[in-house]
Amino acid sequence: LTAALDLALAGDSFKKAARYAREILALDPINTGARERLVKAHLAHARKQIRGKRPDLARKELAEAGEWESKSSQAGRLSEQRAILGALLDLEEDPEAGRATLQHQVSALGGGISAAFALALECESCGRPLAATLKAAGLAKIPVPNQAALGAFLGRLRSHLDEGDGLARPVRTLIENPLRKAAGWPLPQGECEAACETLRRARLPRARQAFAEAALRRWPGTPVLVLHAFEARQESGMRYPSDADFDRLDAAWRRAQEAGDQRTAHRIGEIIRSLSPFGLPQPGPGRGPTLSLIHI
Repeated sequence: LTAALDLALAGDSFKKAARYAREILALDPINTGARERLVKAHLAHARKQIRGKRPDLARKELAEAGEWESKSSQAGRLSEQRAILGALLDLEEDPEAGRATLQHQVSALGGGISAAFALALECESCGRPLAATLKAAGLAKIPVPNQAALGAFLGRLRSHLDEGDGLARPVRTLIENPLRKAAGWPLPQGECEAACETLRRARLPRARQAFAEAALRRWPGTPVLVLHAFEARQESGMRYPSDADFDRLDAAWRRAQEAGDQRTAHRIGEIIRSLSPFGLPQPGPGRGPTLSLIHI
């Protein structure tokens, strides 16, 4: 049954997936994984019905998701998704009532970038117009998050990425500029590094570069931050590396080796190998072979 459930979900056969999940729960009522996947199958089927212009069937799927989600360990997040989908249906059927519902949901999500992100994901998933929906929800302009809102959003973004989901280009465009402007908040070093890694996974190079460079002003030469800054600059503009870039990479590689940070040293070493005909210098005192490509 579990294999059949996986196959049905992989083929977007959400009705079959729901049936298999119910059969699993009949045999194993405390199977939380099957329960969550059942709710997700109903939500996915609702999105499919919205795209297919069948609001009646979409509401039926949302109602069935609601019946199961209260017993799920992820009930809060799934309930949020169900509420947003219901608000999108309200907006289509009765614009005035829909705006009120959407604005209430935005308020429940704390407003700002987190609410905009949650709403944008659902718009993309069910084919609703993003800009018009954000405007109806009172989010035509996304404010720069304060430090608390930034931390909450990065946690939300990590959770989304951990589920194996990427970000559509309109969603990335929506959130990147507010994030870039929020890079100056004085986060602890570990949180700055985690933010850079999250933004790498989310394919948001301009925001990642802003966070890495802001952190480097506070902790100059930190190897993992040097790595993030370099990679993000290359992804943003494909700028040809300069002598200064190679010097920073060389110093960061040496520093990571000395600190025993083999993961970061390996990642920086891979960049150096890909760019330099001289390979890696040997760790230890002395400058070692130059890494410059400018004079070759």
